[in-house]
Order: sequence, then C-alpha cells, then structure tokens
Amino acid sequence: MHACHFCSAGAPGNYAMTSLKGNPKRIDSWRRHVLAACPRCHRLLLAAGLEGRKLKSTGEVWYAGHGVGRFDSPGAPILR
Repeated sequence: MHACHFCSAGAPGNYAMTSLKGNPKRIDSWRRHVLAACPRCHRLLLAAGLEGRKLKSTGEVWYAGHGVGRFDSPGAPILR
C-alpha cells in the first residue's frame, strides 16, 4: 500500500488526476498525473467536480480524472 499524495494516509490504489498551477488559459499551467490517493481524498476530489480542490501547501488546484483542463489533445475538453 502506498501513501496518499495529499494526506499521507494509506492509499489502496492510483488514480488519474489533473492539477492546475497558474493561469487556467495557459496550456503549461495544467499537468496530468497518476497518483496514489486514499479513499477520503479521492472522494473529496470527485465531489469537488469542475471546481476542484485547492491544496493549501502549494496553491495548486486538483481535479479527479484527466477530462478537465486545457491540453493540446483534440479529444480533451477545453475549460472556458
């Protein structure tokens, strides 16, 4: 079992996540990740939806999944 990326609790699995740090209109502000998350943190990210959850320590906004944000992939939706 790995440690949760957000709270260091035990994380049974890895999940697709997206982070935003900076201007949401700039492609280089968005990052895709596959990270370990505990059930509590994963549930909070899912509940936040398109609003995301801001991590106080870094100022990044985190979203569950890879379907959020602005990427150069034509299949990814563009955040307006």
